[in-house]
Amino acid sequence: MMVWLHGLHAVDPFEAVLAERFPLLEVRDRTVVLRSPKRMGWLLDDAGRATRRVPLALPPP
Repeated sequence: MMVWLHGLHAVDPFEAVLAERFPLLEVRDRTVVLRSPKRMGWLLDDAGRATRRVPLALPPP
């Protein structure tokens, strides 16, 4: 699963909600990405603002 949170402070509460709603769920690993140059088909500048759209490639039929 991939989620976008407002900051590192939001990770523990998010995992607590998951544990409450899905008791059999086990978090085995996590990765924190501090900066992503692309989000949802948009290239981002250093301030996180969208600079241009990059179409998402669809797999061939």
